Amino acid sequence: MAEREPNLNLDDEDAYYGYMDDMVTEYDEYRTSSDAMRKNMDHSPALAEMFVAANGEESFDPVLWMVRNKGLDLDALRDDPDYAEKVTEAHNEWLAKRAKADEINEQASVNMPKSIENIQAKAAELGLSDELTDEIVGEIYQMGNDLTLGIIPVNIFEMLAKGKTHDADVEEAREVGIAQGLETKVNDKLRTMPKTNEQVRGRQMPAREPKPKRSMYNPFKAEED
Repeated sequence: MAEREPNLNLDDEDAYYGYMDDMVTEYDEYRTSSDAMRKNMDHSPALAEMFVAANGEESFDPVLWMVRNKGLDLDALRDDPDYAEKVTEAHNEWLAKRAKADEINEQASVNMPKSIENIQAKAAELGLSDELTDEIVGEIYQMGNDLTLGIIPVNIFEMLAKGKTHDADVEEAREVGIAQGLETKVNDKLRTMPKTNEQVRGRQMPAREPKPKRSMYNPFKAEED
């Protein structure tokens, strides 16, 4: 590994296992495309022969190869009305794809600068470095390539799932925090209240101070000297 990637810090486990994960992903992509090509070759032996013949050729012409190795008669194909119709349909399909591709390229030329500007602004807002920003953008492009091959990255799914449930989790945590805070305040209040051993029973009435007694004048009683 040190000879293959001299700039890789083998003492950094995150960097090492991250690189190994990239290698496994690359191998899976290669195996997927290789299996698809093998199935196509099984269905069309001529394609397999052509693929072998094209290996190492700087400029391989499949039409000339078919004429030279399979006896393809271009004049006979031109004079065959059914085949000529198929060729015309295929050419029209190519023209439609070409027009669609031109439209996509035109939209991409307009959208890409805007996307880069928005990403740079968001990266600055989040305090991300240029290196980390480029790495994230590269992973987005890789995700697009994976989806083309029918690969849905699990880590991307997990990230989106966490993003979807983030607000609900925050709200639940907030409610739990409020409940715990109220409980703590109540317990603290109970601990600071004065304790008494008296047990109060019955109906409670506010205590009143006794009124001073007044001497009553009795007209039937002789006054004392």
